[in-house]
Amino acid sequence: MKQVEQMRADGRVDMYAEADYSENTTANMWITNRIQELADKIREREKNKIEKYAGGVPKHLV
Repeated sequence: MKQVEQMRADGRVDMYAEADYSENTTANMWITNRIQELADKIREREKNKIEKYAGGVPKHLV
């Protein structure tokens, strides 16, 4: 995924071009990675809110 980000930074990848999101393509791996990162950030933020206001994190969120 870092390779795709580097290519984008270098201007070698047009982010507005049509992409093939078929399984195991670079575009699919990139979007899957971004979705996972976003989900992890949301999960961490919500866990911190629960910890702050409820005084602890439920076991299923650890």
